[in-house]
Amino acid sequence: MDKQAQEKFFRILKDTYETTVNKENISINEVIDHLKNELTPLYPKYPKCH
Repeated sequence: MDKQAQEKFFRILKDTYETTVNKENISINEVIDHLKNELTPLYPKYPKCH
């Protein structure tokens, strides 16, 4: 992963954390879905895990 992709990856994690940490009743599935939606465009060339 190049430096720019690495920075974007960690920014997405940080933003996700900051937007969900204070929410009540948020499920882990919602967090995972959000991360998938954000990260998939970054790594379109990699095969899916499932």
